[in-house]
Amino acid sequence: MEKMMWWIEKHLDYEIRLGKMAADVHLSKSYVSAFFIKRQVAALRITSQLEG
Repeated sequence: MEKMMWWIEKHLDYEIRLGKMAADVHLSKSYVSAFFIKRQVAALRITSQLEG
C-alpha cells in the first residue's frame, strides 16, 4: 500500500496509468485495481453513514 501511495505522489503531474503503476511497484494490475476499489467502497460507506 505504501509503495502505491508513494508512486502516486511522485507522479501527480503525469497521467496515471494502472499498468504503469502496477509494473513500477511490482504488483499485478488486478491487485492494484482491487485495492483502490475496496478503498472507494469504504469511503462511500463512511460518507453514507455520516449523511445518514
